Amino acid sequence: MKKLVGFCVSIMLSLLLLNGCSGEKENTDSVDAKEGKTVDSTKIVAVVNGIDVTEGDLLKKIDEMNKAGGKTGRIQMGGGLRKEALANLINYKLLGMAVVKERISVSEEALNDRIAEIKKGYSSTEQFLDRLKEMGFDESTFRSRLVEQLKIQNLIDKQTETLEAPSQKEIREYYDSHPEAFMKPEQVNASHILITVNKDDDEKTKKEKREKLEKILKDIRNGASFSENASLYSDCPSKSKGGNLGFFKKGDMVKPFSDMAFSIGKGKVSDIVETRFGYHIIKVLDKKEAETISLEEAQKNIVSYLEGMEKNKIVNEYLTNLRMEANIEYADSSLIQP
Repeated sequence: MKKLVGFCVSIMLSLLLLNGCSGEKENTDSVDAKEGKTVDSTKIVAVVNGIDVTEGDLLKKIDEMNKAGGKTGRIQMGGGLRKEALANLINYKLLGMAVVKERISVSEEALNDRIAEIKKGYSSTEQFLDRLKEMGFDESTFRSRLVEQLKIQNLIDKQTETLEAPSQKEIREYYDSHPEAFMKPEQVNASHILITVNKDDDEKTKKEKREKLEKILKDIRNGASFSENASLYSDCPSKSKGGNLGFFKKGDMVKPFSDMAFSIGKGKVSDIVETRFGYHIIKVLDKKEAETISLEEAQKNIVSYLEGMEKNKIVNEYLTNLRMEANIEYADSSLIQP
């Protein structure tokens, strides 16, 4: 199903994607990686009910949005991204002011529960703390920023507490009108053995690696265990599971690999396939034909989606009213969103 978009959803992201402060003194100058010029981080770009929004705040938000999109560095500085980033910053400040006005609070128990939930996404406490450090947080700053996020979430919950669950008719209508959203594509469960080819490998090295895999393939065709050979010789982390990659659909893997996996039958072992990662042999363990998810299976997700859309609508209307009541001044009129 399609993912919800908009500010309502974006503020529900992990705290680590919220723009925050590192707790350390900043340099007042920053470099725009795209333009290669120095930017004054103290420059005021907007004032919201008397509170300044600086160029530094805006740069942090742009960094956050780039990271959420899998990009790094201060790129895409101009045009729509700056406007969107500033709009999100202003929304965040307005919601923070509303939290104070409405006297929204967060219990210590709720805070600790949320922290425990976030930590579950990491393999260890050390990994969690390393991630905080990467994002410029210490534990104290992390907790304070999380309190802000939870207060805003509680404010949103207050605005949407009277929201009624979608009716069975609405659920059925959505299901019937979006058949493409409930199609499960054909899937393959496959294992592979990878011999990695590096960029600096010369032709002789490549030939030796291919010959190594050819010998392994010959042994397998003569009855040797695929999974045991994967465990012994594969350069892929999947070797710990005998090379098993689990189920995947077309497009999940690089094209030559995917094309081969979907072209051979269940239980079959491929010839050598070359991709940008190196040389592979593939064994297809199972296949699932394309199918349509039933309404019964899809109902829970449809309810969540429809409720999310309605919440998004309510919160956007709430934000519109906050903006109308606020005194917002822009240093650059081109950054004003309609």
